[in-house]
Amino acid sequence: MRAIALSCFLLNTMLWATFYAVSKEALARIDNFVFSFLEVGSLLPAVALILYGSWRRQPAAFTRALVVRGVKLGGVLALAIFTSTLALKHTTATNTAFFPSLNGIMAALIARGLLKRPIAAMTWIAGLIASAGALLMIFEGPINGAHWRGDLIALLAAFFYTCYIFRVDHDIHQEDTSPWPLFGIEVATMIVLTGIGAALLGDWSAVHPVFPKDLFVILYIGFGTTLLPTAISIFMQKHASPVTVAFIYIFEPIWSALLARLYLGESLTLRGYLGGALIVSGALLHTWQTVRPAAPALAEA
Repeated sequence: MRAIALSCFLLNTMLWATFYAVSKEALARIDNFVFSFLEVGSLLPAVALILYGSWRRQPAAFTRALVVRGVKLGGVLALAIFTSTLALKHTTATNTAFFPSLNGIMAALIARGLLKRPIAAMTWIAGLIASAGALLMIFEGPINGAHWRGDLIALLAAFFYTCYIFRVDHDIHQEDTSPWPLFGIEVATMIVLTGIGAALLGDWSAVHPVFPKDLFVILYIGFGTTLLPTAISIFMQKHASPVTVAFIYIFEPIWSALLARLYLGESLTLRGYLGGALIVSGALLHTWQTVRPAAPALAEA
């Protein structure tokens, strides 16, 4: 089951990689707060079915504690969505996608510094290698006022998502947690929060969608890069540690750079390709040391 879970998380990186390239063009016509709401709001029918079905099968599962956990998960993930979408307004899709490559070292720092969990020396080495690659990719092009603002917001998005990984790990291991109700409440919370954000902060006068192209973009982003990856996190993370999950996610910038090249025409320099190679090396190093049978004691909590 662990191998299946790791494969699912690798699929997540590929799905999220499409978010940056596919949504970048639409964000030129749709305000970022409004786009976030439309993206998550498109999931309302699916969430209604999930909540209704869960209530019919497991009414006792909807405890106050589970609702609170679902709201917290939805809140943290909504912050990650807001900041990722806002970053795309101020920097390139390629740059925005690079920052998740810092998830591994962020997760190791959180696990060791806040949770006091032991972290293998090889994990620190892998994290530093991947982070060096991320820095090379982030600074592979000229830096200007617009880009550094977007890069800073993208860094914040990566931090929020790393926090989300640990939040999921905590919540799914609670004895009274039922995955389907938790999943439904989480996504419902995201719909409410993104709706509030669009109502209070969105610039509706800047919404000039092109139909049906932008409709397809919104539906794909909603179901392909939000609903399915969130479901994978809720149902599969019990089979992998949060640090391992975070290291798998650092593959995301590689797929994103390829898609940005094909879909938007954004390209990398030699420094960018070298950075990508370091990111892959760091991820492979960590994955190898956590799955090798001879050293199970080195795997993170």
